[in-house]
Amino acid sequence: MREDRQGQGLLLMTALIDEARRRGLHTMVGGVDAENAGSLTFHERLGFVQVARFREVGRKFGRWLDLVFVQLQLSEDEDELSRPRPRC
Repeated sequence: MREDRQGQGLLLMTALIDEARRRGLHTMVGGVDAENAGSLTFHERLGFVQVARFREVGRKFGRWLDLVFVQLQLSEDEDELSRPRPRC
């Protein structure tokens, strides 16, 4: 990783999470290569949890890859589902 870009992913993701909350969204979902331990750890530090794993759904460099879905609950408000959503 280039030193001048270190921390940019964290800045971007925290801005995306903040914007999603500001818009009243309930959850965020991401897809990560199952062998990308760095990305999985990064998402876990932000509060994402692994919710699904799809085996051998992609190919890269002649080998099959597993896909892990991660999810971040943005709101714990039970009544939120009945509120009108702002248009994006």
